[in-house]
Order: sequence, then structure tokens, then C-alpha cells
Amino acid sequence: MTTRTSFAVTMAAALACGLLALPRVAAASGAPVQASGAAASQNAGAADAKARLSKKQFENVKVSVENGIATLTGTVELYEYKADAAKRVLRASGVTGVRNQIEVAGTSVTDAQLE
Repeated sequence: MTTRTSFAVTMAAALACGLLALPRVAAASGAPVQASGAAASQNAGAADAKARLSKKQFENVKVSVENGIATLTGTVELYEYKADAAKRVLRASGVTGVRNQIEVAGTSVTDAQLE
């Protein structure tokens, strides 16, 4: 009886390992792999977010979306543009939050000029 049980467990383990290896084999063969529903919506969210930053003031801004969180990097001239970029991207489909790492790289102004 233990031989049959041992054989069944071995066969089940072999089948499980074979099934787990299938995605890797398909990817290694160069065959196109369909994006899953979550990945496809994530790509759509990234495309929508990029489209919302098509204005000239956002030309140095990059956006990436992962798990619904958009990360903004790059530079803008004014703080107003930084805040506006975050608001625009938050309205993109599939985006639930924004990590705004944009730097304001406007012209330098001395303290004397500010006074």
C-alpha cells in the first residue's frame, strides 16, 4: 500500500512541477505571451497617464504604473506644474495613487533678488 501512495505522491509532484514550468517554456520559446487582465489594465493605465502629461511643461516627466500606483519622475520649471502633473495622472484609468518624485528645476533666484 505504501508503494502505491509513494508512487501517487511522486506523480502528483512531477505533474505540478511540469505545470509550473509551462509559462517559462512559453516565454523562452519566443512565442508571444498574452498579458493577463491585471497587466493589460496596468499597461492601459500607464498609457492613459502618459497621455495626460502630453503638454509642453511635462516634456521632462516620466511616468510608470505598478499595481495602480503611478510614479512620476523628472523635472518641471514650476511647483504648480508638479502639483498639476499629480492631479492629471490621478485621474487616469487604473491609477489609484501617485508617488510624485518630480523635482522643480526652475531658475535660481538669490536671496537679494527675493527681497
